[in-house]
Amino acid sequence: MKLFGKSAISAAGAAGLLMLAACSAGEFSPPTPSSTPEDGVLEFPLPEVEPRERWRIEVPQDLQEAAQADGLLLVTGVEVQGRELEESGCAMELTVEYARGSTDAEPLAQPTPSSAEADAALERHQERFLESFDVATSAEFDEKYHDETPASGTGFDEHLHEYWAQGRYATWADVRRAYFDEVEAEFQQEVEEAARSSDVENVGDNLGFFSPRPLTTYDDLSPEGGTYISDDYRTILVVQDCAFVPSDSKEDYPDFEANTLRFPFDEESRDGTSALASVALTVVAGGKVAVLDGDVHGWAKESGGTWERGTR
Repeated sequence: MKLFGKSAISAAGAAGLLMLAACSAGEFSPPTPSSTPEDGVLEFPLPEVEPRERWRIEVPQDLQEAAQADGLLLVTGVEVQGRELEESGCAMELTVEYARGSTDAEPLAQPTPSSAEADAALERHQERFLESFDVATSAEFDEKYHDETPASGTGFDEHLHEYWAQGRYATWADVRRAYFDEVEAEFQQEVEEAARSSDVENVGDNLGFFSPRPLTTYDDLSPEGGTYISDDYRTILVVQDCAFVPSDSKEDYPDFEANTLRFPFDEESRDGTSALASVALTVVAGGKVAVLDGDVHGWAKESGGTWERGTR
C-alpha cells in the first residue's frame, strides 16, 4: 500500500490510500485553435490551446501575492520546449523558475514523507477512522463495539471485517488495534524508503515526476525514456513516445503518456509541500508541446478578478 502521495486521500481501504499520479494516460478534449496566445505565455487558469514548440507557463502575480498570507510558492513558472528525437520518440525540456533561486529548491530535495509528516498523517487518518464510526477516541470505539459489529458504509468496515475473518482476534477492539498497527507500519515503511532516496528523486517527486534520474546519465545518442533532472534542479528532460493531435477537431486525444508538473507551495500550517497549481503536458509528433490540462488547487478567481482561498 502506498500511503503518501500528491493527490487527495481516500477514506476507503486499509489506509485511505494516497496515490501519486506523476504520469498518466487518458483522453483529453482537443484544443481550441483560436485561443493560442501569440507570445506563447500562459497564466493560470489555463485556456485550451494548440500545441506549439515552446510554452512559458506562469502562476499569475496576483495569485502569488494572495497566497503569501499562507506560505511561499516555491516554483513560479516554467518554460517548456519540445523536440522530436532523431531516432524515435519525443522529448521536452523544462526550465524551472524557483521563486528565490536555488534556496527554494532545497526544501524539495528533502525526503518525503519525513517522520513529522508521517506522524501527522497517521494522526489525521486515525481521527477520520474514529469519526466515521461516530466516536471521539479509541476507548469509545472499543466500548461501543464490545458487543456489536462495527457499522457498515464507513469506508473502513470492509477492511476490519477482513481482519475478523482471519479468526485471530477475540474482540473488535483487538481488530481496531491491529488495523492501527498496520497503518502505522505502512507509514513508517514509506519514511524509511524516502530516507534512502536521492535528492534528485525527492525533487522529482515533489514536482510530480516519477523515478527521475540525474541528467548526467542521459545519453543523447541512445536516449532512454524517462525523466532526467540536472544537479541544480532547474532543467528537467522528459523522454517519451510521441503523441499526436487528432485529425478531426471533434475527436478526443488518444491514450498517451502525459506528465503532470506541480507548482509546490510551502504552507506554514503544514509539513512538506502541496501543489498550488499543476499542469499536464505531453509532446506530439513534430516536437510540439501540448498543454492538456491546468488547475489551481484551493484557490478560485472571483468575478471581480481577485483570488480567494477555498478548500484544498
